[in-house]
Amino acid sequence: AKKASRNGGRGAAAKPLKELGEHPESGGPVNVMDGRYGPYVKWEKVNATLPKGTEPADVTMDMAVELITAKAAKKGTRRKAPAKKKTTTRKKATAKKA
Repeated sequence: AKKASRNGGRGAAAKPLKELGEHPESGGPVNVMDGRYGPYVKWEKVNATLPKGTEPADVTMDMAVELITAKAAKKGTRRKAPAKKKTTTRKKATAKKA
């Protein structure tokens, strides 16, 4: 079998341009990444684009958290609770009449 990297695969995870540290409220690493459409801030599953003219090296944790919360509110993606199992009521087998 050939390796995926030779066939135009996605490759390894991108290296962050800058690591800002842990998110002050919710924990988890906050990183500045370089993407296809410019630099962005990444925290968990939220990616927030940096405003034009903002240098990735100049991004602070406060600025990153502000961008992330704005993006999360816009997208409506807060941590969702796991799906609850539906309780199904089983029908009892009707007794056969002789």
